[in-house]
Amino acid sequence: MMRKMEERINQNSNLLSPNKVISKSTYIVLYLLLGVALGYGLMLPLMENDSAQHATMAMQMAQSNHYWEILKGGGDYLDKPHMHFWLSAFSFELFGYEVWAYRLPALVLTLLAGFGTFKLADLLYQNKNTARLSALMFLTAQAIILSLHDVRTDAVLTSFTILAIWQWTYFLKKKALIGAILGGLFTAFAYSTKGIIAIAVIGAFLFFMVLYKNYWQRLLSWKLALGLVAFILGSIPMLYAYYLQFGMEGIEFITYGQATGRFSGEDFGGASKNDYFFYFHTLLWAFLPWSLWFYMSSYLKIKNWNKPKWIEVSSLGATLLFIVAMNFSQFKLPHYLNIVFPLMAIFTASTIVEIFQNYRSRIPKAFQITQYSIAALGLVLLAFLGLIAFPLESIPVIGILLLTLLLLIVLFIRSNTRLERTVVVSAGFILFTNIYLNTTFYPQLIEYQAGEKLGKVAARNEIKAKDLYMIDGQYSWAMDWHIQGTTQKTSLMELRSKTEPFWVMVYDKHPNDIKAANWSIGKSYRVDNYRITRLNKDFINPLSRPEVLSDAWLIQFIPE
Repeated sequence: MMRKMEERINQNSNLLSPNKVISKSTYIVLYLLLGVALGYGLMLPLMENDSAQHATMAMQMAQSNHYWEILKGGGDYLDKPHMHFWLSAFSFELFGYEVWAYRLPALVLTLLAGFGTFKLADLLYQNKNTARLSALMFLTAQAIILSLHDVRTDAVLTSFTILAIWQWTYFLKKKALIGAILGGLFTAFAYSTKGIIAIAVIGAFLFFMVLYKNYWQRLLSWKLALGLVAFILGSIPMLYAYYLQFGMEGIEFITYGQATGRFSGEDFGGASKNDYFFYFHTLLWAFLPWSLWFYMSSYLKIKNWNKPKWIEVSSLGATLLFIVAMNFSQFKLPHYLNIVFPLMAIFTASTIVEIFQNYRSRIPKAFQITQYSIAALGLVLLAFLGLIAFPLESIPVIGILLLTLLLLIVLFIRSNTRLERTVVVSAGFILFTNIYLNTTFYPQLIEYQAGEKLGKVAARNEIKAKDLYMIDGQYSWAMDWHIQGTTQKTSLMELRSKTEPFWVMVYDKHPNDIKAANWSIGKSYRVDNYRITRLNKDFINPLSRPEVLSDAWLIQFIPE
C-alpha cells in the first residue's frame, strides 16, 4: 500500500524531472514573444533625456568622424566613457541615422549577455534547467526590456560585465587561458562603458568565489597576468581618448573622480539621495516578474545559512553588497541596478529549481501564489491602461495581443510541471505587457514629447541647425536628432540683433511673449508637452491630463 501511495505522489506532485523542468517548446514560444516585444521597441522614437541625448552625441561623433572626443551639444562631455557612443556611432556608419541603428548594439550585446548568463549558470551549477531559467529570467526582467528601447549606457555595461564574470569564472574553475584573456578584455570594455563600477561588481563576485573555493594559488598564475595585460590593452583606447580631450584631468576622472563624484552627489542632483532603501523598493518593479521570487529566495537562503554554497555566497553576496553600497550613494537612478540582474537571475533560478524539486514542501505553492497574484494585479492595471488611459486603437495590434494571449493559454494548459505553469504565467504576463507597451502605450506617450513632434515638423520644413535657436537654457535632444544637428542656444537679447529669418523652439511661452516689435511671425506650430519619463497619476488619468500639460512652440520669425 505504501508503494502505491508513493507512485501516486510521484505521478501527481509535479516532481521536476532532472532533464525536463520546462519544455523546449515553451522556451521557444516565450522567446518568440520576447522577439515581438523587442522588435516593436527597436522602432520606437527616442525618449528624452538620456536616450535621445546619447543618440545625438553618437550621431555627432559619426558625422564629425572625431571618435576620440565626446561632445554634448557643442561642448565637452566629461561624464560617461566612450564605449556605448563608439558602438552606436559605428552602427550609424553602417546603417545610417535610424533609431533602430542606435539601439542595435545594445540589443545584440544584451542577447549575448543572456547567452553569457546561461553559460555562467551552467558552469556554476552543471544544471541545464537552472541555466535556461537563469537566461529567461534575465532577458524578461522589466528593466532589461525597458533598457532596450530607452537605451542608455547600462545595457552595454550589464552585457560586458556578465560576459567578464563568466570568462573569469571559467579561468578560475578550469585554469583556462582563454578565460583569463577574454575576462580581461570584457572587463576593459565594461570599464570603458561606465567606469569603475563594473570592476567593483566583477571584483566582488570573484572575491567571494576565491575566498570560499580557496583559489588563492590561482591568483599567482601567469595566465592571470596575461588576463591583466588584456585588461590594460583593452582599456588603452578609452584612456587615450580621455587624455587627448582632457589631459591628465580626464585620466584622473575616469580612474576615481567619476565614481566618487556620483557617490558623493557632487555635481549631480537626486531626489532619492536620502532614501537608503531606494534600490530595495526599486527592485520590486525593475526585476518584475521575478522580484518577489528573488526576495523570497534570499530570505530562505539567509535563514538557512549554516552551510552556505560558495556559488550562492558569490552571486547573492555580490548583489547585496552592491545594492547596500549604492543605497548610500547621494545620486541614485533605477537603471543602476541593471548591472547585477544576471547574478540575481542565476541565484533566483537556482533556488527556484531546488525549491520546486522538493514536492513535499508547501513552499512551492507559496512561490506559485506570489506569481499568480503579480500577474492578476498587473493585468488589472494593464486593463486600465489599455481601455482608458492609453487605449488600444490599432486592429492589427489587438490581433497580436489576442494571439499572444491564446499562445500563453495553450502553453499553460500543456505545461507538465508546477514550475513550468508558473513560469509561463510570469514570463507570459511581462511579455504580454511589454508588447502592449511597445505597440500602444509608448507610441501614444511620445505624442506628448514636444521635441519629437516639433522635430518632425522641422525636418519636413527642412530647417537647418544654423537657423534654429532655443533660448533661456532650454534644449531638446529629440529636436537635434531630427534635424541631425545641434540646435543653437542663445538669449532673447542676442536674437534681437538678427536681420535674417530664423526659427525658435520654446517651452512654456507664447510667440507674442518673445516677439520683438520689428519682427513678424511666419509659420508657427504648437504642441502639448510633458516630461514623459516622469509619469504621475494626474498625467496617466486622461481626465486630469490636460491640467498638467504645457505648451511648446516652433516659430518662424522674420525681421522687418
